[in-house]
Amino acid sequence: MTMRFIQNLPSIKFLADEAKNTFLRFPFTIIVAILATSYSIYAVEWDIRLDDAKLALTLALGIPLFFAMTLLRESKGWTSFRHKSIEFGIGTIFLTLHYFFTANDGTNNYYLKYLHISLGLHLLVAFIAFTHKRDKNEFWQFNRYLFLRIVLSVLYSGVFFCGLAIALVTFSKLFLFNISHNRYFELWLISAFVLTTWHFLAGVPKLVELKEDTSYPKGLRFFVQFLLIPLVSLYMVILYCYMTKILITWNWPNGYIGWLVSIMSVLGIFNLLLIDPEKQKAENRWISSYSKYYYILILPLLGMFFMAIGKRVSEYGVTEQRYFLIILGSLLTGLAAYFIFSAKKNIKVIPISFFAVVVLSLWGPWSAYNYSLRNQKSRAQKILEKYRLLVGNTTKVATVSVNSADERQLSSIFDYIIQNHGSDAISEWFPKSTLIALGRSNDAITVQKPRSQNAQALMEHLGLKYKDKWNLEQKSSFNFRSDLTIAPFSVAGFNNAVLVNFNTYGNENWKSVSLKGKDFSIGVEKSTSSFVIRENSKNVITLPMADLIKKLRAAQRTENPNNDLLTSHDQLTVEGGNDFVKVKLLIKDMIGEYNEDMPSINNLNGIILLK
Repeated sequence: MTMRFIQNLPSIKFLADEAKNTFLRFPFTIIVAILATSYSIYAVEWDIRLDDAKLALTLALGIPLFFAMTLLRESKGWTSFRHKSIEFGIGTIFLTLHYFFTANDGTNNYYLKYLHISLGLHLLVAFIAFTHKRDKNEFWQFNRYLFLRIVLSVLYSGVFFCGLAIALVTFSKLFLFNISHNRYFELWLISAFVLTTWHFLAGVPKLVELKEDTSYPKGLRFFVQFLLIPLVSLYMVILYCYMTKILITWNWPNGYIGWLVSIMSVLGIFNLLLIDPEKQKAENRWISSYSKYYYILILPLLGMFFMAIGKRVSEYGVTEQRYFLIILGSLLTGLAAYFIFSAKKNIKVIPISFFAVVVLSLWGPWSAYNYSLRNQKSRAQKILEKYRLLVGNTTKVATVSVNSADERQLSSIFDYIIQNHGSDAISEWFPKSTLIALGRSNDAITVQKPRSQNAQALMEHLGLKYKDKWNLEQKSSFNFRSDLTIAPFSVAGFNNAVLVNFNTYGNENWKSVSLKGKDFSIGVEKSTSSFVIRENSKNVITLPMADLIKKLRAAQRTENPNNDLLTSHDQLTVEGGNDFVKVKLLIKDMIGEYNEDMPSINNLNGIILLK
């Protein structure tokens, strides 16, 4: 048994021949992988920062680029030296131009654009060999092989790296030999880029091998049918429960819902792609029904998605991330409509449409980067012109008081523009002498400074105060206590008393009471710092406490600025009413914070008297 196993192992010669044949088939792909790895190792050895090692990132783009071009050349039957030279020339020109135009880009958008281009090239691999072929089976089988092969290649290279890394650790411990941490990272680079790429390419099938292949791996069927589909269905149920909660409470959906719906929708479409051939079998007709109802069911979720992202855009404008969410949601809606109503239901539409959206959103005035910049500049311009801080294209020093919220918004916009687009994007608003006087290099503000430093300098130039939306130091707390538990208080004119303990962070903020045969909810409205009584979610009594808090805060600063304020319960009492109910709130203690000039109540304990 052991001898038979050994005999079945591939020989060294076989492995060498396979590696050689793979290199001859994909020479440029393997060469750029080796070059990217070599330069990365060089950067590690010489301690070169990532910003200065962009050549390695550019070379890494060549892996999917040359792979896609080789697939196209093979599908067309172009095997001559001239065709290979053209492939090499186009790839080299593309990588050279990319490096030339991005080498000095120090903004955050460099990495976002890099991922953007990389995604487009990987999507191109999925369909470029089938642009002139209509055989859906060949298309699916080819991508099935690619999917399974990359999983296997990552597994092999991972085991290779872990095995050698453990061996190095063992050697260093047993023989007391110091091995630099750089060696482990360099080993990972070789495993991740050279070994993974070479092993993956060795398993890429030729198109002629797929003509009669209709096989479907049992392991893949089990993985999709009994793991991925149940998980996606579970996520869909959770999102529908959340949407039901939104409809019942009539609260605006959480901003994170856009990413959750997008991820669930894309993962669901990926599942349907993996299991597509099986729906032709009689015993698997449920797959066609599942596919149809899946696309129908994601449409309401996409509606909730657009509500959430629309709210964020109305408040904070368009950024690259929100732009991507909007076009992704639009694409998912279009794909859902296509697979619901189209008779063809060609699965090649999925990668092709994703690729088209990636390309359209990458370049041109309508791209994510240009559109987002215009949107944010427009928002900044409106604020500047509102206070006459921008006349024509020239900024002025503020001569009037600027609203705190507008100062914070303008600070945030300057942060965004400089970090993602560089100071050149707003250089027409600020004189060159001002930018030089700020002490930055190259006659402009550099993005390598701390995130807020450049925007702070611009705000100071305008005579405004920089306000970081994440800076909690701009909030001051208050803590008021009364003598309610030790001093007598009057209940005359009231016939009901309710002890309350409100916490505005959770459901403890609301308490149900019955009065004269009606049900009410009582609680604290944090946004307005008011005590309210609601009937059927409608405020019937509102007792504002903002002015009371400001008055007590002034006393707190005078009497005990570093601690809480102890006062009479008469000074911590609010009352009001209408024709139906009379209410009096006696506050035992109240804790909260000031954000700029607006008080916000976090906790309130006391007694409510009702009549």
